[in-house]
This record gives sequence, C-alpha cells and structure tokens, in this order.
Amino acid sequence: MRIAIAALVFTVGLCPAAVITLNNPGFESGDTTGWVTAGSVTVDGTTTINAWTIGPAGSYMAHLVNDGIPVASLETFLGVTPGLLSSGLPPGTATNGSAIYQDFSGNAGDTVTVYWAYVTEDYEEYNDPAFAVVSGPSGAQLTVLASIWNGGIQVGDYGATGWHAFTYVLPATGAYRLGFGVVNTEDDEVSSHLFLDSAAGTVTPEPSTFALLGAGLLGLSLLRRR
Repeated sequence: MRIAIAALVFTVGLCPAAVITLNNPGFESGDTTGWVTAGSVTVDGTTTINAWTIGPAGSYMAHLVNDGIPVASLETFLGVTPGLLSSGLPPGTATNGSAIYQDFSGNAGDTVTVYWAYVTEDYEEYNDPAFAVVSGPSGAQLTVLASIWNGGIQVGDYGATGWHAFTYVLPATGAYRLGFGVVNTEDDEVSSHLFLDSAAGTVTPEPSTFALLGAGLLGLSLLRRR
C-alpha cells in the first residue's frame, strides 16, 4: 500500500503543463463572444489598409484601431495600475486607443498563445505602439509588440509586421487577464491597427499602391502639422 501511494504522488507531480484554450480564440463566431472590448474593436475577414492586405487564419480575426478611448480609461478597463500604459509604453505621450481582454485560469507552467499583426497608416515622429498585458497572481506584465520607430517590432512609416505569436507562460497557479491594445501617441488622428487570431494569417504588400499612398499621406502630414 505504501508503495502504491508513493507511486501515485510521484505520477501527479509529473503532470505536464497544459496549453490554455481561450474562449472563441480565432473569433470564428464572427463576433467577440468570450472577449471584453473597449474602443474601436471589430471582427473582420480579409482587410486592406493602404498598401497592405491582412488575411485571417480562418474566416475572421479581431481588428483593433487606435481611435478609441483615453489611455487612462484603457488602464481602468484592463484593470491595471494607473500609469502602467502611460509610463510603460515607448517614447511619445500615449493619448487614446482600443483594447480587448479575456479572463482565464491556469496552473503554473501552462501557456497561452495569441497571434497578432500590426499595420500603421502613420509615420515618425508618431509612434503608435501595440501591446499585450497579462495580469495575474504575480502582478501585471506589459509587453510592447510593435510600433513605428521605438519599441517591439519597428515597422517604419506606413509599415506592417507579419503575423507573430505572443506566448505567455503562467508563473503561478491562479486567475489571469490577457489583454491587447493599440494606442495613438502625440495626437489622436491617423490610425494604426492591431489584428488578433488563433493562428498566423497573411500580410501581403501591394507595391503598386505605395507611390500613390506616399503622395497622399505627405499631403495629410502637411495639413496635420499646420
């Protein structure tokens, strides 16, 4: 009997870490069921933004645009310490944006993964970062995913990333909140976009439109600086 009990305890101790499955991870319901949103958040199919065409892994993906609510309101919405976004994001005063989150529970060593892509219609000196934030028993962790010129993957003027995986390993057993967002910096005008999915989709450049896009945005920048 003692040997059997010892073997059982040893087996339980070797239980492998799990992969967390979120509710509606790829937004294939066609809406944000399972998620909580603030600001400009939609669920879209293939979308073209200026010179880039962004496609989901399946039929749908979440689409966040940074023309949403004030950054202080985003901090309240995500349930993080006031000032985390305004002080933790890269250079440039964050003004407003949009965010999405989902709550879940897991054990230490479990992992959760969400795929993301970033596209901007803006240019330097505006930075417009996209970010992920995870809150749990060990506090909040803020990660800059992408930006125009400082922080995460830097795409440059009017640029885009491909699809990338954001993976978080739970440091402790408990309840967690996984959130994503994208914000404006220095102004509240030209948009940047964050896409989320359960797997990598596609990001395709349209080179023939770049010259026309550059001319149009040059005029826009001159108007904004006035």
